[in-house]
Amino acid sequence: MIKVIPVSERWVKDLLIWPLTPDGNYSVRSAYCMLMDEVSCQEPSTSSPEESQQVWKGIWKIWTPNRIFQFIWRATRDSLPTKLSLKARHLPVRDICELCGDFQETTLHSLWLCEHAQAVWKLDINFVPYYKKGFRSFFNLLEEVLCRGSTYHVALFSTMAWCLWQRRNRLRMSQSVWPLHEIGLGVVIRDGTGHVIATSSQKIRLPHFVETTEVLAALQAIVFAKELSVFKVVVEGDCLKAVQALKAREHCNTLYGTIIEDAHNQGASLQACHFQHVRRESNKLAHALARRAVLSADFDVWVEELPSDLEDVFLSVLSILAY
Repeated sequence: MIKVIPVSERWVKDLLIWPLTPDGNYSVRSAYCMLMDEVSCQEPSTSSPEESQQVWKGIWKIWTPNRIFQFIWRATRDSLPTKLSLKARHLPVRDICELCGDFQETTLHSLWLCEHAQAVWKLDINFVPYYKKGFRSFFNLLEEVLCRGSTYHVALFSTMAWCLWQRRNRLRMSQSVWPLHEIGLGVVIRDGTGHVIATSSQKIRLPHFVETTEVLAALQAIVFAKELSVFKVVVEGDCLKAVQALKAREHCNTLYGTIIEDAHNQGASLQACHFQHVRRESNKLAHALARRAVLSADFDVWVEELPSDLEDVFLSVLSILAY
């Protein structure tokens, strides 16, 4: 966790930050919930017939696309074509996980216990407490998630599990996959009419929070604008929480608070620097650049042009801005 905390380029004082609240400030309520989670994790994982029925009902209420919903249904029924499952059907395969090479590939191992899966889950502190409790099957794990998590939390868990399974399948077919610990930042500099002046894409280590990524992108956009001698800027982003933090005058006591201060300091050297929230549809080109960065060089810049594979994305965004 320490390695992915963004570090400021300036000298800043050390701060105590409580990671279990949105604003980084300690609260008795969050500490109480944490302690109750500790107690809950020490209890054995068992399911009565009534509780099992609630799991199946809960699956029907998961807010995800149908393909993810169907995947969770199959995973819960332990009907995914894992190595152990294929071997049980008398197919000539080894039942050892190809990713770690150490354990039998069951559904629970592939989606939760494998070191490759744990590397993803443990990046989100909301999923870390589950590892303190031993689960016998994916059914028991999902039961705990449904019991303790919000609608968003359950949907995120389901989507991440599906992505891990898709990654596992692509690796088995020797297809390219996104690195587990890297994401991309995309920056688009436009003039007053919406036409592109320059773009950049950069690969970075995966932070713990979405807001951290958005704030880092805002900082990169300001620095990029200064390098291009653009001194009046409006920094747009589609993450409302990050934009609100950038616009706030008081200190942000979060893990990305120092990056916000860096952005403010860089913006203070410009003639004008403002932050504005926009719809995700208006920011598609930046997201496309970010996705492109993961599979390309560490840092790319295009001045007065775009990568040829993103021209259609730019035209669609331009049509949105025209309305």
